[in-house]
Amino acid sequence: MVYMRKPKVKSISVDRAFMLEMKQMRDITCPNLTRLIGVCPDTNNVCILTEYCSRGNLQDILQNESIQLDWDFKLSLINDIVEGMHYLHATSMGVHGTTHQFQMCD
Repeated sequence: MVYMRKPKVKSISVDRAFMLEMKQMRDITCPNLTRLIGVCPDTNNVCILTEYCSRGNLQDILQNESIQLDWDFKLSLINDIVEGMHYLHATSMGVHGTTHQFQMCD
């Protein structure tokens, strides 16, 4: 099962740098990061496929008032975020995000 997001772009330039960056992101296997499955660069149908997260993304969880966040959960969540960021900073990518900026549609 995957999750599809549609960036607010009609097309993307698929050059060597883009392909290398997508490969780096796809090869990340940290359990604290959502895995990139792939990108569809078709004009007027650009989409990003990622691993499906049953509770949604972090923003969904934090904004959902029906999900009660006790301190143990909050500390666990913070720890997971820190471990994910540490993993990214230790890779050759060195940063989070992408140099190819996508604004997402919801």
